[in-house]
Amino acid sequence: MGSINFSRFRWTTLGEIATYERALTGKVYPAGTHYLQVSATNGQMGYLKEAGTLESKYVAITRTIDVEPEYLDLIMEEAMPEFLHRHKTGLNLQMDEVGKMALRIHRDKEARDAITMMAKDADRAVEEQEKELAALEKLKNTMLDKLFPQDMPTRHREEPKQEKSGEQMEMDLTSMLLGGKP
Repeated sequence: MGSINFSRFRWTTLGEIATYERALTGKVYPAGTHYLQVSATNGQMGYLKEAGTLESKYVAITRTIDVEPEYLDLIMEEAMPEFLHRHKTGLNLQMDEVGKMALRIHRDKEARDAITMMAKDADRAVEEQEKELAALEKLKNTMLDKLFPQDMPTRHREEPKQEKSGEQMEMDLTSMLLGGKP
């Protein structure tokens, strides 16, 4: 097997490689259907890993070319910031703008597969690091609990100080001037 050429790609739009519709309540979409939130959106998107329904705030996107759903998800994610900058109106995206998302698609399946594999490997590495961090935080908290137990008797405990009113301070000052304790 030769080297993979990542520089061979073409620019296209989402409308050229997929059909899309506002998600219909109750309609079951097949696995691999992509979705993009268009109502009150910050670019939330993804794809169905198994058949399911979508809320009406999403656009259901069906690929019309032979591209893996994971790969299309990655290139849509890459294109999303620029797309939102150009096409978001207020909080929403307009349906007729969805097809204008500019996408860079690698021509070779080997390049698409390699990119998808690298992204999955990176996601797995991040998950492992997050698990390790959670375990270390748990260990830290356990050690702190052992060092500073909550039921440990205290030798000296200061009572919390309460603020005195102006009248109380005046009475204390008068008492001290007359030789008493405040």
